[in-house]
Amino acid sequence: MLAMTKYFLLGCLLSPFLSRAQNPAANAAVIKGYQYFQGGNFAEAIKYYDQAIKADDKYADAYYYRGSALWKTGNLDPALRDFNKAIHLNPSDADYYGERGNVYAQQKDYKKAEINFKRSLELNQTNPTRFYNYGRLLTETDRNAEAIVMFSKAIDRNPKYLTALYYRGDAYYLTGNQEAAVNDFSKVIELKNLQPDLINNISYKLLIYEASYKRGSVYGELKQYDNADRMLPLKTLIMYSKTTLPMRWRIITGDLPGII
Repeated sequence: MLAMTKYFLLGCLLSPFLSRAQNPAANAAVIKGYQYFQGGNFAEAIKYYDQAIKADDKYADAYYYRGSALWKTGNLDPALRDFNKAIHLNPSDADYYGERGNVYAQQKDYKKAEINFKRSLELNQTNPTRFYNYGRLLTETDRNAEAIVMFSKAIDRNPKYLTALYYRGDAYYLTGNQEAAVNDFSKVIELKNLQPDLINNISYKLLIYEASYKRGSVYGELKQYDNADRMLPLKTLIMYSKTTLPMRWRIITGDLPGII
């Protein structure tokens, strides 16, 4: 199974252009920080969020944005403090609870993470990432039947949600539903053809490879050997079973022949 922390996702950040700030300087700083955040420059984004909070220390969204940037840089305790502050200032925002749940989950405090994910979904059920993250938490705690429900709700809201499809397939497999697992792994592989830009994304490339490997393995367990051989030639299976990080890197970057 792919690592939880790698695929534990940040929810969709609230656009600062819909900001609730009354202070023009604070709002301008958040907009600038958001631009750096979107560009992946989290350190610079944090500087602007600091400015926003200095201009208006009651600006809940500024704490939320800064907490998200801190989380992205691995600063979990400061991120948690910012999400706590945001919730104190505005306890009715679903995104705040969702991101605080992410921090607790990464800290392996699964009980608090679940409380926050549930509260986030009580407040707003439109964001598929919220259901996905809750599903990932449930798989991490071996509650796969419940996880299937969460992943299904994420997929209902976004039928092309590859990571949700992959992990639902994995959860189906772990609960003994091999046919449903094959169906989900197949959808992951087929979506590669509908979204060709994904093939240039290393994370998704590995995800598609994992789905192909697992589908081939399930076909083998079902004794559908023709499908298993077609999906995973013996040479590729051997390479995968003995894989190391450098080997996997060679596979996903195209240096080795394979199924991608």
